[in-house]
Amino acid sequence: MRALIYRTMCILTFAFSAMLPAHAATVLLDNTIISFSASGSPNTIAGWWSSSPLIIGEGEAIDYFTIELTEIISDFGRPVGISFVSYIPGNARSLSFCFNTSSCVADTIVGDMAVIGSGSTVLWAWDFLNRLVDENSPQINSGNSIVAYSSGGGTANISGQVLVQVYGEAAAVAVPIPPTVYLFGAGLVALMGMTGRRKNTIRCFD
Repeated sequence: MRALIYRTMCILTFAFSAMLPAHAATVLLDNTIISFSASGSPNTIAGWWSSSPLIIGEGEAIDYFTIELTEIISDFGRPVGISFVSYIPGNARSLSFCFNTSSCVADTIVGDMAVIGSGSTVLWAWDFLNRLVDENSPQINSGNSIVAYSSGGGTANISGQVLVQVYGEAAAVAVPIPPTVYLFGAGLVALMGMTGRRKNTIRCFD
C-alpha cells in the first residue's frame, strides 16, 4: 500500500514539474510583409513601401529578424539595388538589397535571405526593422523606396514583397494546477502518515 502511495506521489511530482514555466527559448514572435512599388525612367526610379506593424507581446524580447525577398515583378529586368527609407527629420534609416553584402542585407534575388541581429554590420538595418515594431518609438511602417537598374532609358515599373520575421524569447506562462490535485496530494500525505514508517527505501521507478 505504501509503495503504491509513494509511486503516486512521484507521478504527481513529475506532473507538477511539467506545469512549471519552461526555460526561455527563441521562437517566432510575429511576421509582416513589406510591399513596395516604384516607377519612372531608369537608371534610378522612386516609389513607396509599407507594412503592417510587428506585434511583440508584453514580456517578450527580440533576439533577431530574418528577411526574405519573396517577390519581384519588374518590366525592366532585375534591378541591381532596392532600398526602403524609414525617415524622420534628422534620423533616416534604410533597408537595402544589392550584391554588396557589406552595405546591403541581401541581393536582389527572389529567395535571398538574411538574419539581422543587434550586432549586424549592415548599416541601419537593425534600426529600420525595430521601427516596424508596434509601440516602438519611433514606429514607422511606410516610406519611400528607391530602385536602381544597371542601364537607363525608357520606363520601368516594379513591385514586390519582402517577408520580415522576428524571433525572440516569448513570455513564460505558468499552467495553473487544479485545486483538486492539491486536495488529492494532501490526502496521500495523510495516508502516508497513517501507514507508519518503514525502513526499506521505495524508489519512484524500479
